Amino acid sequence: MLQGFAYHLAQYVVGTMLAWVPAESHAYTHVSSDYTVSRYEDIANDIVEVVIDEGPLEIWQGQPLDDDVDKHKKLGDRGKSHCLMQVMLRPGEHIKPGDRQQCFRLGLERIRESMAACPSLLLEHRLAVYASGSCVLGLEESEHRMKRALNWIASTPYYSTEIFEDTSNVLALDKQDPI
Repeated sequence: MLQGFAYHLAQYVVGTMLAWVPAESHAYTHVSSDYTVSRYEDIANDIVEVVIDEGPLEIWQGQPLDDDVDKHKKLGDRGKSHCLMQVMLRPGEHIKPGDRQQCFRLGLERIRESMAACPSLLLEHRLAVYASGSCVLGLEESEHRMKRALNWIASTPYYSTEIFEDTSNVLALDKQDPI
């Protein structure tokens, strides 16, 4: 069970997931909202554990938090993309079904590769390689994902009460820089 900063960060991630893909949007799968929220919490905990182990995950690319994608029952991109990070596996790579942390680690690796692959591109286009395998083909997808994430971060900053010695003074939050 996550504690302290990690717990609060996971709750922030759950809030982001619920804002982007509300639990009710999975009603077609005939699962309860409680089941979906619980699954989101498990996903967020795995994301946070990977971030703590591997370093910051600049942008989360879950597509679209679908239970079947999460359970490896369904693939994206016409059967080419795996797990919640929608990673196209290279020869010899595999993701163990149900291993979200492995999925997030591989996704984080691909995001870092993509950000470094085309350094002359604008920031919002630097996920092009992640989205398409090319610096020129995935520009629209990259821009959509980056702008969504950057707008969310700008409008919903994460604050940790651990940065304050006196955590009872939560009114000071708006005067602090976001983490």
